[in-house]
Amino acid sequence: MRKLAILGSTGSIGTQALDVAARHSDRFAVTALVAHSSSEKLFEQVRQFHPQIAALSVEPKEIPADIRESCQWMFGENVLLDVVRACDADDVLVSVVGVVGLAAVMEALACGKRVLLANKEPLVAGGELVTEAARKAGHPLLPVDSEHSAIFQCLQGAQGNTPTRLILTASGGPFRTLDEFCRRMVPRDLNRRAVESLIKAGAFDSLGFKRRALLAASGPIIDSVTADSRKNIAGQLDLFGMGGDDSESESVRTIPLPDVPEFTRQELMTMERETTGLYLTGHPMDDYRDRARDVGAVAIGAILNDFAEGNPQRFRDGQEVLIAGVVASYKTRTTRNNTLMSYIQLEDDTGSMELLAFQRALDSGGSYVQDAAPLLVRGKISLRDEKEPQVMADSIRPLSDLDVPGRTAVSPAPPAAKPDGKPRTLYVRIPSADHPLCRRVKLLLTMFPGNERIVLYMEDTKKRLGAPCLIHPAFVAELEEQCGKENVIVK
Repeated sequence: MRKLAILGSTGSIGTQALDVAARHSDRFAVTALVAHSSSEKLFEQVRQFHPQIAALSVEPKEIPADIRESCQWMFGENVLLDVVRACDADDVLVSVVGVVGLAAVMEALACGKRVLLANKEPLVAGGELVTEAARKAGHPLLPVDSEHSAIFQCLQGAQGNTPTRLILTASGGPFRTLDEFCRRMVPRDLNRRAVESLIKAGAFDSLGFKRRALLAASGPIIDSVTADSRKNIAGQLDLFGMGGDDSESESVRTIPLPDVPEFTRQELMTMERETTGLYLTGHPMDDYRDRARDVGAVAIGAILNDFAEGNPQRFRDGQEVLIAGVVASYKTRTTRNNTLMSYIQLEDDTGSMELLAFQRALDSGGSYVQDAAPLLVRGKISLRDEKEPQVMADSIRPLSDLDVPGRTAVSPAPPAAKPDGKPRTLYVRIPSADHPLCRRVKLLLTMFPGNERIVLYMEDTKKRLGAPCLIHPAFVAELEEQCGKENVIVK
């Protein structure tokens, strides 16, 4: 577990770092918190994270009684250096504003602590001093802020042609509206799909507008910007003003954003996952994490990290575990014995793990396995062929079984009716009743019991066989793969 000290804990980067630490409490312990003058915010952080040291540059009038003795308090102008020297920390996150952070960076490196740097002023003011100190300390400087971290991560993947120089250009200031962003883009780089993807990923959330409103207005805004760009080019032809008319010059129009309700939290996270492959503003497990922990579910990351060290201390092959997460992907197959098995990729906010579910588990829980469905899975850890650990599922249940307040049950969607209110029917065409496909379809039917209807059409005899079922998307998808899409119809 890494011990973390945060200088500037009440700022935007500091609070985001604390959010990460809270989500991964099995990996990080916050030992020191430092703020300038936001005492009330710091008091709340102390209550939540219980650091050994808390400090303020501006001493408050009073410290609340409930936290007065809970940790060591420090105050004054030199509090950054005092905390760095006194704290028991492996990592020091420097997210204070300005060159004042330079001394703290140098002191942390001198004390043998790793520095997570979230402002550029220390490097601008003393870049050579800082990099030399980091070299002597044997610790790399880890950038945390968005620009620096992006460059750092790109360089980690650089192969062959290693960059020798980086040039950061001025951007013209922050973007305040989507309209301004589009107008400052080079016209040939203004791509409608790219803008929509940025909106869906939350790139414009800091502007304070709803994503639904931005998506609705993005098309008209791009059309307006493109039209204005054409007018500017055309206007350049009238170099001497001949034939020009001031009345024809039109001021740049600003497209208003519609007043529409925002997407639901689940919809926002789904859009993020679709565009970036990651959940950014939250995780579907947020509403279930505490309750899942209460019933004994272990974090997926805890299992993976324990085995990653090569000498597991907490878990072992064959050990029964209870895990909770959302389905990232799944694939169902028919085995040589004509039974079913599924490969399910389950993830929580700490990691992702593959589950293997065979016929017995699928008989009772297979209908709950669908994309993004929150599941509670009990099974045994399996280590095979030097792969990452897997879990052999014994039971699969929806996380809604935990009766989380404020959440609706996450179970298979109720049968969708046709417009006339009548239930749907699933038609499947197979060669004959003796064909192996017929046996596979019957096996699949055991996984999806319900009140809807499936009709099997035998090509050789032209006969039809009917049975009750649940017309679940996973059921239809598997039938299409086994029998061919042209042989599966839902009416």
